[in-house]
Amino acid sequence: MRRTHVIHPASQPRMIFLMFLGVIVLLLFFVASANAADTDFSDGITVDSTTDAVDVLPGDGICASAANACTLRAAVQEANVTAGADTILLPAGTYTLTLVAPFEAGDDASVGDLDITDSVDIVGVSAGTTIVDANGLVLGDRAFQVTDPLAAGLAVSFTELTIQGGRVLNENGGGLLVEAPEGGPPVEAETAVVVTLFSCVVSDNGADSNLVGPDGKPIGGSGGGIYSTGELVLFDTSVETNAAAANGGGLYAGGPLNVVASKIAENHAESGGGIFDTGAHISNFSRCLIADNSAVGGGGINSRTQVIELFENCTIHGNTATDVGAGINTNGTVDLANCTVSDNVSDSDAPNGGAGLNSFGGMAFEIGTFRLGNTILAGNLVNAQAVPPDLPAVRNCGCTGGTGCSPGAQYVSFGFNLEDAETCTLQGTQDLTNADPQLSPLAFFGGNLPSRGVNPRSLATDGGTNAGSVCPAVDQRGLPRPVDGDGDSVATCDIGAYERQAPDMLVFYDDWEIGDSSRWLDVVSEPGTALNVNDVSAMTGRFGLEATLTGTTDRAYAVDDSPAADTHVAWSFLFDANGVTMADNTRHKVFQAFQEAPVARLVTMVLRYRDLTGMELRVKVHQNDLSWAGTGWLPIPSAGPVLVGIDWTRAAGPGTQDGVLVVSLEGVVADTVTGIDNDALGNVDLVRLGVTGGADPGTTGSHYFDEYFAVR
Repeated sequence: MRRTHVIHPASQPRMIFLMFLGVIVLLLFFVASANAADTDFSDGITVDSTTDAVDVLPGDGICASAANACTLRAAVQEANVTAGADTILLPAGTYTLTLVAPFEAGDDASVGDLDITDSVDIVGVSAGTTIVDANGLVLGDRAFQVTDPLAAGLAVSFTELTIQGGRVLNENGGGLLVEAPEGGPPVEAETAVVVTLFSCVVSDNGADSNLVGPDGKPIGGSGGGIYSTGELVLFDTSVETNAAAANGGGLYAGGPLNVVASKIAENHAESGGGIFDTGAHISNFSRCLIADNSAVGGGGINSRTQVIELFENCTIHGNTATDVGAGINTNGTVDLANCTVSDNVSDSDAPNGGAGLNSFGGMAFEIGTFRLGNTILAGNLVNAQAVPPDLPAVRNCGCTGGTGCSPGAQYVSFGFNLEDAETCTLQGTQDLTNADPQLSPLAFFGGNLPSRGVNPRSLATDGGTNAGSVCPAVDQRGLPRPVDGDGDSVATCDIGAYERQAPDMLVFYDDWEIGDSSRWLDVVSEPGTALNVNDVSAMTGRFGLEATLTGTTDRAYAVDDSPAADTHVAWSFLFDANGVTMADNTRHKVFQAFQEAPVARLVTMVLRYRDLTGMELRVKVHQNDLSWAGTGWLPIPSAGPVLVGIDWTRAAGPGTQDGVLVVSLEGVVADTVTGIDNDALGNVDLVRLGVTGGADPGTTGSHYFDEYFAVR
């Protein structure tokens, strides 16, 4: 008999509810499926909150905190459990980590630092606007930790962001820790984890230590900015103002290191203020700046026995060490091609220790080796704190420790190097010793990093070799090599990291630290005047230029012809006028710029003295009708120097009247003159500096000049 199931009226609402609930469940399933499809991360995980909060359910394909926000931490958690490489998109903002890890908690992406265990690309908007702040003073942790727990190999990249504020104690890696597995199949240890930083900043992180291990060495405390045992690549990245108690203030590399168009600056550590490089690998440095780092040993870089470091187009400048090797200290192998190693300072009194480059080792086979070509070594000092009668000594190269240690054995020349002393025993083809490279200060002359330019009359200009193994296709700035920098119609590679272009942004620089005026084309001192380079006139460093009058109307000046028919030049120099005695309302010229042929005066700076107002400057320019257009009288200090800036631009053409003169004092614009009609008068070929004319009878005493700088 067929049975019929009859629904009782009282049960109908319950059945309707169950049916409705089933529909809701199905809808939720399809919505979840749709969301999972939408967040398959093929287009990237877009973070939409700067709050630090965990993902509700890692692995469900949805980046969402309890507040339904996609945070950076939630995105990392999702990426870790999603197969394949993912992309996390970080909008502009500061992402401050706030979730403190419990004491002795293991690595867990839900608290403390952001633990990355799978391949991922984290992409910000720019390093200036997308900031990940580890908040280390609160968390006691770094920003990121990259590990490969399955030893399957992974690649992680950070792009256009800043990593800052990390602090670790008795651990390594203040900002970023990269840990490769132990090695062996299926991947080799050093390349199991590859981390790349594109256009990033790693700054203000620290790794400290207050414990000592059985070996007497600090526990942790290395890699203030970055600690890596994997492969590390830096491109257009700055690692700066980080600190480590032990090794590697900027970064510690225990695996291959590749640094391209990047800056390592103002970091500090016990050893390797900028970089500590150890292991058995090759590290490459190209178009980089390593500057102003400090350490006990190896202020810029300290590298170990089995490391081979290859430097190309790099500037290693202004690093300090209380021991040796302020620039680079190694017992491995270091090659330098077209590099500039300058003004590194060591306070060590080691008899043969080097300030710029130092080779060290305990036994002959462990002693470091430097191989150099097309490289400048200048101004690297030992015992820099010495006071008269002792003086700092130039020690560009040196060697400490080891029975077979000697600069002659440890420094191999590939030729065409330039040293301003004779400490590197350079004996290669056309090596130059006791030669002035005529370097400018670090400044932006193009590219993404400061560099040290060279003057057109420097022996470094067109002084190198074009051999492909030494002369790369571009210089530190990324500008082409070789270029005819000296005007002889032959394009020859310059020595050093800087290649003068045609025309080059740097016109001419002199700080007179060479101790004479030989960098200038000529000097003129007429009867009753004198022009000297001495310590009395120094306003920075040890020397400056003094122009002296003894009551005559004659002139005393230096001449530079580095400008070349220029339509725009900006000059700056320190000027102290207060060593002269002048009568009320008397004046004379102290700077002039000319066209050489036919001769035309283009720019003139005049000094005037008034009893009521003191010393005053005026800068004026000639116009086509030979009238003058210029600034008002600008008061300058009655004691001490003033930084004078003169920026002159010729009018573009007939009738344009768009010439411009800008005069600044102490870096602040003091007066601007526009509407200048001077297109037909000429272009700048020649400059005079000193007492260039017009002195009134009875004017006596000296003017002082320092840090003369001219750029196009």
